[in-house]
Amino acid sequence: MNNLLNWFSRPKIEIELLYKGKDLGPLLYKGTQRASGYDIKALSIKKVLKSNGALVGIDKVDTFNEYFKEGTPFMVNPQNRILIGTGIKINLPKGYEAEIRSRSSLPLNSGLIVANGVGTMDNDYLGEYMVSLINTSSTPVKIVRGQRIAQVLFKKSLKIEINYVSGTTRKTKRGTGGFGSTGV
Repeated sequence: MNNLLNWFSRPKIEIELLYKGKDLGPLLYKGTQRASGYDIKALSIKKVLKSNGALVGIDKVDTFNEYFKEGTPFMVNPQNRILIGTGIKINLPKGYEAEIRSRSSLPLNSGLIVANGVGTMDNDYLGEYMVSLINTSSTPVKIVRGQRIAQVLFKKSLKIEINYVSGTTRKTKRGTGGFGSTGV
């Protein structure tokens, strides 16, 4: 019974706001009451990488940030990647993780996606949450300070036991067939 209560109880998550201003509204919030994810906003620019992987110098990034803080949009060129600070730190309870995901409208409307597909934040990470975005479109994409750039979902992380074997004993109809083996 105790395990069942633990499964349905809501964990308490501590959130530290690194930015105390009210001009951007809440930095982490649900767009609707029934939403699964919490929207997170762009607060600062941490790194910029060109399409060839070359890192833009930190002095240039500092200049970008000064303009960004004053309300000037930052243009992410095609195939460039940007690391954005969100201004929040999250202390997750043991057994939980956070997943950073693309917002559904950004890839469709602008081509901006979370660069690593889904970013996993482990519960032992206590630093500022950052989001790595890539512009997959063929035109520059504008990011403004305070813009909703991704969403975070909090999930239970299962603890498993790994047993290394020389071959699996389980048999299925599909077997080792993959990539379209079950039909179109």
